[in-house]
Amino acid sequence: MLDFHRIKIVNKLTTLIISHFLTLLIPYIAYEPVNVIRTGLPFNLIGLDSDSGGEFVNWHMVRYCEKEKLYFTRSRPDHKNDNAYVEQKNYTHIRRWLGYGRFDSPQQLIAINNLYRHELWLYNNFFLPVMKIKSKEKINNSICRKKYDQAKTPYHRLMASDQISNEQKQKLRNLYLTLNPVQLKKAINEKINKIQKLSPKTNIDNICLSKAEQT
Repeated sequence: MLDFHRIKIVNKLTTLIISHFLTLLIPYIAYEPVNVIRTGLPFNLIGLDSDSGGEFVNWHMVRYCEKEKLYFTRSRPDHKNDNAYVEQKNYTHIRRWLGYGRFDSPQQLIAINNLYRHELWLYNNFFLPVMKIKSKEKINNSICRKKYDQAKTPYHRLMASDQISNEQKQKLRNLYLTLNPVQLKKAINEKINKIQKLSPKTNIDNICLSKAEQT
């Protein structure tokens, strides 16, 4: 499931693998993010599902999917809840860290890309557990009782999956053993501070909001 989040001239592609809640983020200006995302997946990509925005529903994407033999589906127009999972990630994986400010310089693009492709994706996918909803039960036509599975990180969901090879699991395990969540969090905060300082137009209230939400 895909979603573009526009940050003025710097845009962001959010890719969510719903079965494992694996999330990959790519900021971009040119058209190349899908290829970058594919290289970061531990399994083969068989298709794409996006919203109805023109950044996806266009002949460039159609030709790309035909060439790569990928299926391509989209959500219904004006039905954001069709992409509820990935829309949630726009907050938890983007706004919660970077706030709601404007990022409009190539220097910020490079810095955000460095953050997304290193510390942030490692921290989100290896150390932040996520619950998946198992069932919904409506009571008295007003109250909805939801049941969730045990909270697990995307990493642990992948390790329990039979959809990736043992070789890929071993690579993930080796990477996991090298990571320290405290060091990752410290590095993330340092890079975010640098990103915010790159633009003289940065709104101070936006920075304070972003930092407050992280605590």
